[in-house]
Order: sequence, then C-alpha cells, then structure tokens
Amino acid sequence: MKRRLYIFSIWIATMGMLLSTVMLHHHHYERICMVVEVCSQDGSLNDEHTEHHDTEHESCQVKQMHHFIVKNRVVESAVKKLLGAHHLGFNNRSGAFANAHLRKAVSLAVDRNALAKSAYAGYATAARSVYNPAFGLAASTRLFAEAADAAAAKQQIALSKVSDSALKITLLVNQNDNRLAAANQIKTALEAAGFTVQLQVSKFSDYKARIKNLNYDLYIGEVKLQNDMCLYPFFRTDGAARYGISQDKGSTAALYRDYTAGKTELGKFMLSFSEEMPFAPLLYRKGMICYSKSLRGDIQGQYGNFFANIEDWYFG
Repeated sequence: MKRRLYIFSIWIATMGMLLSTVMLHHHHYERICMVVEVCSQDGSLNDEHTEHHDTEHESCQVKQMHHFIVKNRVVESAVKKLLGAHHLGFNNRSGAFANAHLRKAVSLAVDRNALAKSAYAGYATAARSVYNPAFGLAASTRLFAEAADAAAAKQQIALSKVSDSALKITLLVNQNDNRLAAANQIKTALEAAGFTVQLQVSKFSDYKARIKNLNYDLYIGEVKLQNDMCLYPFFRTDGAARYGISQDKGSTAALYRDYTAGKTELGKFMLSFSEEMPFAPLLYRKGMICYSKSLRGDIQGQYGNFFANIEDWYFG
C-alpha cells in the first residue's frame, strides 16, 4: 500500500510539473498561485498582470482566486524570497541627477527598512547591496544602510554645489498601492534632506513611456532578476531597466560587463557603483507559495523553480 501511494504521489507531482510548463501560472505581489488566470478586463495571462491595471478590479479573476485560495484556507503557504528588485531609477543624462552627489544624497536619505515594513507590509527585505540579501555576494558587497542618514544626504547635497532650484525634482510612480505608499515615504524623506519633490502618478502605459523617453527625474521601478542575480537589465544596452543609466566606456555598466566577462574584479565594479550610484536599490519583495494541505515534506520551491526538491515531497 505504501509503495502504491508513493508511486501515485510521484505521478501527481510529475504531472503537476509537466502541466506547469504548458499551462501559464501567475505571480502576485505577495503570493504565487499555481493556477491559470485570465483577466476579464484584457484577457492577459502573463506576469505583467499585477501591473497593467490602474486599479484593482473586484471582477478580476486574479483577485477572486486570491480570496478563494487564501481566505477559504484550502492550501498551506510558505513565505519565500523573490527576485523582484525595487529600485529608484535616476535620469543620469540630464537635470538634477546628472550630478552623482545628488544621486548619492537620494540613496542616503531613504529609509529602506521602513519601506519594507510599512509600504510593503513586511513582504520585502531592505536592500543592503546591489545583490539580494539572500544571495551569497550580498554580505561581502554591502553598500547601503537600512536606515536613513539625513545628515550624510545633506553633506552630499552641499558637495554637489547646485542651486536650490536644482533640488526641485519629480518622482514618477505608476498607480499601484505599494508603490504609492513607498513614493509618499520617499518624498517625505527626500524633503527632510533638502529636496522639493513633486509626486507624479501615471497609469502604467504612460509610466513606461515616460521612462523610455527619459521624461522623469526619479522613478520607482521593479525588475525581476534571474536566480544568478545577473544585473544585465540595468547594465546592458538592451536591458529592461537601462533607461537613464550611462552605458559608456568607463561607466559602472561597462565595468559590470567586464566583471561578468572575467576582465576585472568585483571590488572595482562595487567601488564604481558606490561612486556613480547609477540607480538606488531599495528592497526585494517576498512572496508566498501556496500548496495543498495534504502535501508534506520540506517544500523548498522558489520563484522560477516551484518544484525544487520535489523528490522529498509526499502526501499524508
């Protein structure tokens, strides 16, 4: 009997894995559900779903599925670290943030720990490095304090030698509850350091267009990085988050490409990043993997690999 149950369990798990490769699943802000979801507003099935609505719709199947799965408690769940890197993007090409001292001032003024706990309700971890805190290199490449340092931010503003008018900046954000909460906290922090901040809230399509056209001073963004924490989305000429970041020879981006090609050391890249501050890492989101209550074992699934250690799972 035990042998048949074991074989059946393996069959179920294998079928689930095979189905997941052909059936789309969906990643929410705070959870991962292994279900197919079709949005009633636009028919979308892709990972952009959590971004493409200006507001949440009660009729949206994604939201309904969350109520069914979580509120009715038909599954167990486990909090997992995800690879969604939230950051402040600068327009390094023109305006206030062509000045590296002002970019450093912004990074110093932000309280990353408060953002993670408040704006993201604890479903995030403050960035201390360009790498995810769960990644091996993070401990040896720490650049950022979790708390704000307004005094140090003011020193960098003084070193910039810009006029007061140059400290009037815009902060672009799309219509999203978490990012709006983060934007308001960042606005307060930057104004305490000496900036004057105008918050600009756009629907997602306009938000993307403005970033692409460099029509911003500062924006809140998110990039889903790969398991190896490759930073090419920021540091390659076709990267998804390259906008506003210098890709020229001698830049931090060029040094990162040299580092990944084995042509320079990690330390040189990190030193260049701290001096240039091409973007300001804020936090990494946490997520939730939901699974059947009858499933047992040490569930180690993660973003991009839901079936990690599947051989240790069993039903009971």
